[in-house]
Amino acid sequence: MSSPPSHAHALPPPRPARSDEAARLWALRTQAVRATCISHYDAATVAAWSASPLPDSYARMIAAGGAVLIEEDGELLGYGIVDLDGAEVEAMFVDPAHGGRGLGARLMAEIDAIARTHGLPALTVASSLNAVAFYQAMGFRTIGEDAYAHPSGVSLACVRMHKHL
Repeated sequence: MSSPPSHAHALPPPRPARSDEAARLWALRTQAVRATCISHYDAATVAAWSASPLPDSYARMIAAGGAVLIEEDGELLGYGIVDLDGAEVEAMFVDPAHGGRGLGARLMAEIDAIARTHGLPALTVASSLNAVAFYQAMGFRTIGEDAYAHPSGVSLACVRMHKHL
């Protein structure tokens, strides 16, 4: 019996993120925004969005237990953050070089579990336009189109979505 191809090996399990990893997560987010959001936003918007600094809220949400990541051989493959106070998915990013491996679905399942553990009955997300299909596949339903006032000063077209847990 032959062994499966190397790309078919099991995904590493998600683990809780630590507050001291916030900058590492933000760097992956910046890379992912630049690579994946250009399909739905103009270059100037992506440039301003991706250049924004790490917000203080990241450390707070991570410290509250709302962040998970997946890494393999020390390489960060993806992460998700839920704002447990606001019951909102704050971040869900996968390294573009590792897309299509089911990492986003694995991270979302873990975020759902964290939310349930904290007694949240539902989650919302302000989805970037390029991520709407992903969130739909994860059980979110569209509430409506909106504009997210990003801290970088740009207004990002987004889709507000909701999911019962």
